Amino acid sequence: MTVWNVRLGRRQTFVKVKKILKKELESMVIVDVRGKQHQLSEVGFFSLEWEKIGAGTTIALTVSESVTGWRVQLPEVEKSVKELIVEVQKKASGLFFAWICQHCGTSGYVEYEEGDDPQRIAGQVVLAHEKEAKEGCEIPLRIFDHRGMEQPDSELFLASRRVK
Repeated sequence: MTVWNVRLGRRQTFVKVKKILKKELESMVIVDVRGKQHQLSEVGFFSLEWEKIGAGTTIALTVSESVTGWRVQLPEVEKSVKELIVEVQKKASGLFFAWICQHCGTSGYVEYEEGDDPQRIAGQVVLAHEKEAKEGCEIPLRIFDHRGMEQPDSELFLASRRVK
């Protein structure tokens, strides 16, 4: 049996309905204003709420994460990460966060000083990635500290910056 150490989250989010793609007796598929599709079930709503769902309606959704696929991390990627860290350690004059985007194939680093605000550092990482990223890239970055240790909360670190 395979054992996975994956943290699956559950959170509530509010979405504004742009249009209803498909409406059946007990389910419907909607598109929100960001262009994402959501499949809704009548079970999760009161009957009056269910009937009021339409274009322009804001609804609260409880989002549950699930694993839908997996892939093995290739040794070449790990090797390139180690090479990136060594290269940045030679260039940087102090503390830094190195980032790599496997989707775009880009990487870089951001220097910081002890006591700098994490929000500001996250902003610098996002801006550095945006300068080199392919258009529309929203894949989470892998972030490493000056010791070469991957930051386990890098997704949360960057999410704090992306929320506007």
